[in-house]
Amino acid sequence: MQTLRFRIILNGPYLTCVARSGFWGFADIVDLWCEGDWVHLRGRLMIGCYDLGANKKRILARLCQ
Repeated sequence: MQTLRFRIILNGPYLTCVARSGFWGFADIVDLWCEGDWVHLRGRLMIGCYDLGANKKRILARLCQ
């Protein structure tokens, strides 16, 4: 899953990655963890307060691969 725009920074109970936007290269944090039978995925901004849905689009695109 590691690509030029998606870099793993912590691999433990949580898998934490930095994802960068294509044009500006803004960094966002993406966390993945398991809890029982559930898999949780969370995307969040490092800078700013709103990303125009970029984290949701990025996560959904990864899930569809």
